[in-house]
Amino acid sequence: MGRNPNFVAFLKRHHEAGKLIGCICGSPVVLSENKINEGGKMTSWPGDKEDIVKAGYVYEEMDVVVSNNIVTSRAPGTAFEFALKLVEILAGETKSMEIGKALLYIK
Repeated sequence: MGRNPNFVAFLKRHHEAGKLIGCICGSPVVLSENKINEGGKMTSWPGDKEDIVKAGYVYEEMDVVVSNNIVTSRAPGTAFEFALKLVEILAGETKSMEIGKALLYIK
């Protein structure tokens, strides 16, 4: 996907318009390879850390990282936290907590 010029152009337009972008697992590399949110913070699958840092990004070893309009997460095991962060951004913390409780993710 990161080498598809149409997809990359779409991502760049989306980012420049301030629209939300979410990437989990290995997909944050698509952002770093294409200089989207250059110099920003992100996380990813741990094996991609070196490439992301070499590309000039600040790598944070957290489950979910928000930098400008981009939300990144590490792996399938962080998918609930990632999804709930997206809900929080789009619909508010109350809705995120409500959904998290309904899923039995939040006690």
